[in-house]
Amino acid sequence: MLKYLRWKYFRIKRGFRRDQCRAAAEQQFKDVMDNLSHGDIAFDLGANYGNISRRIAQTGATVHAYEPDPLTFKKLRENLKEFDNIHFHNSACGDTDGKMTFYQQIDRFEGNHPLISEGASIYKQGRHIDASTEQTVPICDFTRIIKETDAEIALVKIDIEGAEVPLLEKLFDEGLHNRIKHIFVETHERGFPHLFDRYMAIRKRIKKNQIKHINLDWV
Repeated sequence: MLKYLRWKYFRIKRGFRRDQCRAAAEQQFKDVMDNLSHGDIAFDLGANYGNISRRIAQTGATVHAYEPDPLTFKKLRENLKEFDNIHFHNSACGDTDGKMTFYQQIDRFEGNHPLISEGASIYKQGRHIDASTEQTVPICDFTRIIKETDAEIALVKIDIEGAEVPLLEKLFDEGLHNRIKHIFVETHERGFPHLFDRYMAIRKRIKKNQIKHINLDWV
């Protein structure tokens, strides 16, 4: 009960600050964009239809766009086919390699697939997840990818509907967040209450260690 009340309070508090946090994160993101150029490396984890990948690619940076949903991935490639500096990966990203069960969210958008696919997740416990839509998708360990990348990574955008929790935990445990100049994360405390304590532990860890290059308010 206490955990539920803490989660509820966080939802209400974050709701009041949502627009302010969004504006601040967007400005920081624009500042990073202004300093990206040819030769930089960026990753878009949870690329969806490619809006963010497009913005990054327009700077000349090399972009690795990851999207697990097959239908969304097809549209992603179509939308960004004019860019030769984007590498497309039809896979989820997380803290492990292999296969994962993947769920779409409940159709609250009158069949609007871009909006439906934005909330798809590997966690069926989500508040808006339709557990009957399960499918198996490949997942890759992003920490392995970081280790295999020789150059410094300029930017990582993470919007992976709950899977950011184990990924961030592993990044911190292995010190790999220091290999990345800027990290923007959309967190999903509101949608995945079963992960709430782990979300709070991540926020405390960032604050305690004064980590400045990770923005958890990409909303």
